[in-house]
Amino acid sequence: MPTIVTVVAALVGAFALDRLDVPAGSLLGAVAGVAAVNLLTGIDAVELPAAGRFAAFAALGWAIGEGVTGETVRQLGSSVDVIAITVVVLVVVGALTAWAMTAAGLTDASTAYLATSPGALSQMAALSADTGADSLLVTTTHTVRVIVVVLVSPLVAAWLTAGTAGTGAA
Repeated sequence: MPTIVTVVAALVGAFALDRLDVPAGSLLGAVAGVAAVNLLTGIDAVELPAAGRFAAFAALGWAIGEGVTGETVRQLGSSVDVIAITVVVLVVVGALTAWAMTAAGLTDASTAYLATSPGALSQMAALSADTGADSLLVTTTHTVRVIVVVLVSPLVAAWLTAGTAGTGAA
């Protein structure tokens, strides 16, 4: 019975948030559905077996890999400078933040770095599970980050656009 409840909760949550067009809705919905089982019922959600976890991560890799084509690589070639600067700044800021968190005794170095590193929620969750970091903290941090970015980005974009109006910048 707990297995059925867990599977149904994950699928219903994934379906609901996907249909509501929530970014990463299927992932976040499954998280919310299974978390709800743990928090709101007397049933403990069933842990995903190793084979299921492997299949899920392999499917995730497939989904990411299918977007890499010759055309996307050619298009990215014209933006190498922007990409390089962005990646370096994000990695350095993440590393410095992780160092500060570790020095303050807030968490271990691996968890701190994965929680503060740039990356997609699903990939960082997978990486934290594979490296023995605190997957709950890493996943929660990235979930909150994604939600905040989704909510704040339109406001920041409008502010930046208004600030560059009339300057010739776009």
